[in-house]
Amino acid sequence: PTSGIFADPLGLATVVLPEGWRERLQPLKDTKGDVCAYCLELHDTAVSKLMAGREKDFIFIAGLLEKQLISLNIFIERAATIQHTVSTNALLPRLQKLEKYLRTELRGIDLSSLRTLVSELKK
Repeated sequence: PTSGIFADPLGLATVVLPEGWRERLQPLKDTKGDVCAYCLELHDTAVSKLMAGREKDFIFIAGLLEKQLISLNIFIERAATIQHTVSTNALLPRLQKLEKYLRTELRGIDLSSLRTLVSELKK
């Protein structure tokens, strides 16, 4: 691309997104300052990656957390909204897998908000 920007658009039928994601879309502007696209906010992107549940998605989430590009608490708040969607059954296993991955890969990170949501979903 001549602009140095590459976008990989996805249809809404292929991703699971937290409630309110539309209100948090971030404008992507070209070199002239014109909006050329709207992109997911990073916490919303991380939730969609959680729900995709692939190894590369957990690596991506861990990287965002490690570089402090997202807050674990905000991420968990947004992930919790998935329990009110048709994807609710997939949420608990994804969170459990993420917790295990983060415990191994990001030692020292406070996972209490993640553990709290996992406990609530088990009830």
